[in-house]
Amino acid sequence: MLETFISPEGTIPAMGRSLAYRFGAMQGLAQVALMEKLPAGIKPAQVRSALTLVIKRMITPKGTFDKDGWLQIGFAGHQPHIGEKYISTGSLYMCTAGMLCLGLPADNAFWKDPSADWSSKKLYNGEDFINNMK
Repeated sequence: MLETFISPEGTIPAMGRSLAYRFGAMQGLAQVALMEKLPAGIKPAQVRSALTLVIKRMITPKGTFDKDGWLQIGFAGHQPHIGEKYISTGSLYMCTAGMLCLGLPADNAFWKDPSADWSSKKLYNGEDFINNMK
């Protein structure tokens, strides 16, 4: 289901209380990709393509990193008011849970296959796809 939450533009819903964990919200998708247990119709390359765009969208905005290169509180950029009182610089790195796919070997289809459109991108382009949420 998480794969379908990624918009064609590479955005994810900004909801929940730990917004400062950024793309850590995609941990479940990254974990399933790492375990090579993606559902029918979800190809590793489409997950890679979608997650790559999400990560780029969330770390590119101005203020994401401080002058020393450390993440700052925010969802996309520096947004200190979204942080819960327990959020610190260290906890911001929970976002790396969304990068579990880095554990896949270089010869895995996740890395080798050409970029591919993900579910919402396919849908908005009028393509058919397998609905795993029935």
